[in-house]
Amino acid sequence: MYLEHDSSKLIYRNPKGALKTNSKLCLHLLVGSDAIPELVECIIGENRIKMAYSYEINSARMYECNIEMPEISGVLFYCFRVIADGREIVCANNDLRLGGQGKMYDAFPDSLFQITVYDESYKTPDWMKNAVV
Repeated sequence: MYLEHDSSKLIYRNPKGALKTNSKLCLHLLVGSDAIPELVECIIGENRIKMAYSYEINSARMYECNIEMPEISGVLFYCFRVIADGREIVCANNDLRLGGQGKMYDAFPDSLFQITVYDESYKTPDWMKNAVV
């Protein structure tokens, strides 16, 4: 079995980059498995979201889920969990922790994908605009 998610590509994460509060995000995960997976889920923060089958690419299955960003700015972390072929595999951020192509793990890793959520109405204080920090 193999799992594929690349947080830098729109086919897997749309839109890319930081997101506004209350905006929507669509995540995709490609699952290559001899058997139809028993479970495909996205774990984001404390939430587990069951992913839906979307379409097939070269005998692998693409799964997707839509997520609404919270009302409060901050950082969210996510990964994917799949149970298929009698195995449980997690797809999360790679060892460099810079996003992009994910890595498969047999257990939950410390390195998760990251989403920065910002408040569009935040204004930089005037005193800071020409300051050296």
